[in-house]
Parts: sequence; C-alpha cells; structure tokens
Amino acid sequence: LAFDTIYAEDEIIGTKKAQEIISKFRHAKVTSIKRFGEVFNPSNQNFRIQKTNPALILAKKQKGFVLDAPKGFGIGDQNNYYFSHMYNCLYDCSYCFLQGMYNSANYLVFVNFHDYQNEIEKTIKRHKKPNRKIPLQLKTAQRD
Repeated sequence: LAFDTIYAEDEIIGTKKAQEIISKFRHAKVTSIKRFGEVFNPSNQNFRIQKTNPALILAKKQKGFVLDAPKGFGIGDQNNYYFSHMYNCLYDCSYCFLQGMYNSANYLVFVNFHDYQNEIEKTIKRHKKPNRKIPLQLKTAQRD
C-alpha cells in the first residue's frame, strides 16, 4: 500500500509516531491541516472514485477513546466496549457493511495511542471487582 498524499494535523505532525509513519512513504506529498474534518468525510465526495487513490490522514483523537459496544455485540459480560484508532479499512471486502459508513475513502489514523491506552486502563479499573479476573490485560507501551 502506497500513498501519494498524506495529511497531518498541525498538533501531531512533529510527533515521533507521525514522523515514523510519514517516513514509510517517502514519495508522498505531506500537507499540514488544522483538523482532519477538513479532508475526511466532507459532503460531495465520491467514495468509489476516491477509493482508487485514497490519502492517509494522521490526526489526534480528542475524546471518545473507549465506547460502549452496541447491544448484541458484546462477548458475554455486562460491560462491553470497543475502540477505533482508525477510520476506514485497508481491505475492500464487497460484503462489508462498513464500506458505506463514511463518504470518504481516505484512511484516517489517530496517532495518540497512549490516550487510548490510558482510557482503556481507566475503564478496566472502573469495573474491576475483588477476586475477579479481567479478560483484557494491556502491556505498557513505550510513550512518545
């Protein structure tokens, strides 16, 4: 997978993680933006045309790191959550209902992984009960 264009939010463009990702696409044109909404999912985009040459967007997620799973999508416990550090998918499966979720075919990656990790850890602690094992354990990741 190669990208001709990479958009990166001003706030994160200089971070170690953003620079690490950008360095993998040496021939891509990098454009600084204020917020990812400038280029991701605006109206009047043609998903199929854009899918032929999508851009990569690097951004910082501001809130909503850990979300309640919709009813019926849990794994058996009363507290089920999900998180998404990326919008849109690298694959193009014809059966996937996510294909029409956004008008944009660009790939949006939130690079502030440590914020996700902190919120996941808080969520686990909030629901941890004495003598109860938590099925999800997180390794501490190296921070930027």
